[in-house]
Amino acid sequence: QARGHFSSRVRRRGVAMCADLPAGGRMSSPAEKVSEAVKVAAGLPDVPEYRRADEDADAFEALRTALVAAKKDNSALSGLETQSMVRSMELIARRASQKKMLKGRAKECLGIVLASDAWLRAAQTCTNLMAALEVLAADSPPLLERL
Repeated sequence: QARGHFSSRVRRRGVAMCADLPAGGRMSSPAEKVSEAVKVAAGLPDVPEYRRADEDADAFEALRTALVAAKKDNSALSGLETQSMVRSMELIARRASQKKMLKGRAKECLGIVLASDAWLRAAQTCTNLMAALEVLAADSPPLLERL
């Protein structure tokens, strides 16, 4: 029951679940997964406050899954709007600060996106985001160096 509830929430926001695969069974490419997850993260500011915690949790898991899939294919992180990349990194930083047990996963996501120069440039457009990312990366010299 809980899984059905989760997948219907995620499906409503446009992220495809396994049950939503095309009839041919073709899996989404890493670029498609990242694009969909970033779209969801970009739409989070429009979510009413009373639903924000659940939506953040679902969006973070979808984004993390997409980023891990894209780790081996750096081109999957390109071609996205700057504002969408900023919103995605804000989600990563927010989840790490709200849920301490997710800090490791958030740092993993940050390491993946910061491997892309486009994502780094997007982060540098927002001073509040940079400050939040520096707090997240405080105990990770490689991440701090990249920032």
